[in-house]
Amino acid sequence: MATKIYSGKESISTDQIFLVEKGKIYNGKYSISSDELKNIYPEGILIVDNTKIFKGQHATSSEQILTVSKKNIYKGREINSSDQIGVIDGDRLNDDEFAKIIYLLAKKNNLL
Repeated sequence: MATKIYSGKESISTDQIFLVEKGKIYNGKYSISSDELKNIYPEGILIVDNTKIFKGQHATSSEQILTVSKKNIYKGREINSSDQIGVIDGDRLNDDEFAKIIYLLAKKNNLL
């Protein structure tokens, strides 16, 4: 099964922004070769325990840009529904895929 990443709070088809399938990341809903995102280098972020994402290489609270709780992704340090920017739905991502998706979401939301 593929993993789908949605923008916002719900897993609604129209809000799907990325698809991860067989180790590849695609822009949008489909695994079409022209939609494959290549050369993603998640630089400038530090991921701690797959739950806290920091800008830069230091895990200080002032540098925390994202929080991941279960399948939901939030801006900042708190888990507030008003700060939710995404949902990850499907198979568990490996560490490399997770880092790339988090990086793409941070860029998309102007956090980097």
